[in-house]
Amino acid sequence: MGYAGYFSTTNQIKDKATPLQACLSQVSSLDSLQIIEKLCYNAIVSPQEEKFRKVKLQNPKIQTHLVKVPNALDVMVHLGWEQECSADDGDVLVLPKGVSLTMHQVRDIQNAQQALKKDLSRESSLSRSTSKSSVLTAATS
Repeated sequence: MGYAGYFSTTNQIKDKATPLQACLSQVSSLDSLQIIEKLCYNAIVSPQEEKFRKVKLQNPKIQTHLVKVPNALDVMVHLGWEQECSADDGDVLVLPKGVSLTMHQVRDIQNAQQALKKDLSRESSLSRSTSKSSVLTAATS
């Protein structure tokens, strides 16, 4: 309790992460999150366009940023994309006709990007400060 029995707004209780948010937090690549956002946004904006509902997993950029990054494909599956194998395109991710994505999900992806950027900048500032302190220690020795 705060002053005079009022609830303190500075101690607000954080909401539990949704399953999507928990899944997104496991992706450690900013490029992967940006590609996931773009693919989902395109599927939302142009739901009738088949090209935005299919992702070829053989594409080099998709290979680098989705297939080879841990948990990135899991996010896509969690969002409703299904992995299929077609004779024409090979392995693909397909967003079935009955599945529609929402801008709320895209905002969750954007929030995950912001959180990852903050974590990465924190890590880089920590590594810079530790390298500066080791240089200072070496200089004084």
